[in-house]
Amino acid sequence: MNTTVKPHTDIQNFIGKLCFVFLLLTIFSIEVSVSAGGIFFPLFVLLGTIFFYLKRDDSALYFSKSSLFLILTILCLAASVFINWGEMSEPIRAFKKMRYLVLGLFCIQIFRALCLHYLNSKTIKLIINTLCASVIIATLYSFGINIWEYDFIRGIEKVYTGRMHGMTGIMSYGYEMPIIMLFLWGIYLNRKVIQINLNFKFVLFACIVGTLGIFSSGTRGGVLSFVISFPFLFFFINKKIFKKIALVSFLLIFSALVTIKFGLINTRLTMKSNNISNRIRISKIYASFEAFKDKPLWGHGLLSEKSDYKILSPRGVIEDSLYDTHNTYLQVLTDAGLVGFIFFALFMFYWAKELFQRNDIMTHLFFSSFLCFSIENLFHTQFVSGVNTALNLVLFYAVSQLPLLDIFQVKKTL
Repeated sequence: MNTTVKPHTDIQNFIGKLCFVFLLLTIFSIEVSVSAGGIFFPLFVLLGTIFFYLKRDDSALYFSKSSLFLILTILCLAASVFINWGEMSEPIRAFKKMRYLVLGLFCIQIFRALCLHYLNSKTIKLIINTLCASVIIATLYSFGINIWEYDFIRGIEKVYTGRMHGMTGIMSYGYEMPIIMLFLWGIYLNRKVIQINLNFKFVLFACIVGTLGIFSSGTRGGVLSFVISFPFLFFFINKKIFKKIALVSFLLIFSALVTIKFGLINTRLTMKSNNISNRIRISKIYASFEAFKDKPLWGHGLLSEKSDYKILSPRGVIEDSLYDTHNTYLQVLTDAGLVGFIFFALFMFYWAKELFQRNDIMTHLFFSSFLCFSIENLFHTQFVSGVNTALNLVLFYAVSQLPLLDIFQVKKTL
């Protein structure tokens, strides 16, 4: 009997270990290589799905309310493309952009299967160290670009300096790093209750380097979201410290607003409020509502390039598409209409509610990142466009759904 079971078990273990290897490669590529992440992540999902199927007797399907509303949101985004198929110039591209959200749904079940069979102190240590290495390499390389004024990987001379490019581009780096860094700061700040033999000095080094990268990125929405969300790392640990850090954050934001209002310092983060970038974003807000009024129920289709709306640009007022509204909420509203927006809002609501109600180590680690993501959505379209931003979201969401209390071996009283 053992001889018939052993080969099947060996195949399961091989696929499980290979799946974990591709998970590490995916995590490492988050800030290092968009193209590599686009290869490793689907392979991880494919192997993980096979592993989940082989372990189906042990790993039951799990759906929280937030995951159900995420499914409905994705279905609405897909439906918007089919409904507007004849009016969209490249409907297939919309599905290509959506694939990371769909693959992310599989991650919820895959992570739970890996959690049951492979996640332990050693493998979690590997995951966290890999993420730290990705952050450090991308940020230090980006500092090097600003010093050398040359991108050795892309072979580009006289690259635009003064902002952190990371290794995935200015916008991706600037909006992904705050979410990642809040998670890593959560790991470090909860080091006394996380009973894992981590090198917390290495984690702290990654936190410091990554935080410097955030403030050097010149990505105003990302920096603002980070500053607002950072105090909430202490909300569940120590309310007194939370209030003090929140006061510091408020004073920092207030000082920045005064600087911007009176033009005291002219930097990327403190540009005057009437700068061209702000005026373009505001014009897109008005245009988005106009587009919503035209098709309020199902929208214009995911990432539609319909160019019937006047938008301000550096070349003046032009008719341009709402492919990127610089606002995730408006993007969903214009692309998937009221139906998709309601499901997306419910997804966000239940994700927050589930995290808050748990009040365990996962809440401590992910709530600030969730809050940061929610605020960043006001300034960046990161839910329905971009490879790494969508990949970043689904990985963090899927992991936040895990019951990791026993695996982290934290004390029962935090």
